Amino acid sequence: MAPSGFLVRDVIQHMIPTLVGLVLFVPFAAHNADAVPLLLGAVVLAYAAGPLLASLARPVTRLLLAVSGRSRRHGRNRVWWNGNFDFVRLWYRLTQTQRENLYATQAYAEMYAMLAVYLLAYAITNIVLTVNGVVLPTLEGDIGLDYAEAVGQALWSPATPLFGDWRAPSIAMAVIGLSTALFAIANHLREMEILFGDEGQYVSLARIHHIETGDIATGLWGRITRAGEPLRNASITVMDIRDQKLGWAETDRQGRFQIRNVFAESFPPGQETGARTFRLEISTDDEDKVFDLALTRRQIPELSINLT
Repeated sequence: MAPSGFLVRDVIQHMIPTLVGLVLFVPFAAHNADAVPLLLGAVVLAYAAGPLLASLARPVTRLLLAVSGRSRRHGRNRVWWNGNFDFVRLWYRLTQTQRENLYATQAYAEMYAMLAVYLLAYAITNIVLTVNGVVLPTLEGDIGLDYAEAVGQALWSPATPLFGDWRAPSIAMAVIGLSTALFAIANHLREMEILFGDEGQYVSLARIHHIETGDIATGLWGRITRAGEPLRNASITVMDIRDQKLGWAETDRQGRFQIRNVFAESFPPGQETGARTFRLEISTDDEDKVFDLALTRRQIPELSINLT
């Protein structure tokens, strides 16, 4: 029998990063720890303190991601799609397989975030060991190749304990720890993009289930361009055929607009209404355009408007 999705999620999300953390830091206290106790310790620690460690590490992860600005972009993207689809309702429409796929992707994202924190802490620890343990040679005369070689040997001399009574240069372990932490951060961002990106799992599933049920999309959104270029600061007003205003928005720098809840309010749940006609009025600095648009309940209310 295949393992449950929850067990797979726990192994990926909590046990693997906890085991890696123990492998990195246990040798500082015990060089000869056996593999079986270490594995059992990872299981116990993952279940006992995994969620707590993850919550404590989350601010550090967000700080690391914010340095690149990609975290803020992901946040804005999630807010955007939350205004277009009802993801709470979507969750109850998903099959068990679809939910488990989302669980797995989320678990990988959390795993990489935790690994990034542990590896960064390991890199900092090794930098401290290098700084505290290095003894630079006394400078006698001019700086030459011999002195540079002596400095290199001094930097290489502080050692970090590993399993099996092995030791490795602390400065090398610091570089490895920092490099792998950056790799983990990049993979965390990739998994988050798979989940919440424009073509990510949540948005793709929302589109599929809206076409099937007609009650997942809530807003009316899209992009306005002119000659293929995004048109910013254009206002778009949505009315019914009696010219009653239903909503208003202004395009952003990417030419995108979003009018929340207008689609859900026009197609109440449980009512199999036919097509509804919306009247769109687009105003720019130099022109105003009005046109009618017919949408059915199971259409994706996403518009692509090109002004010529």
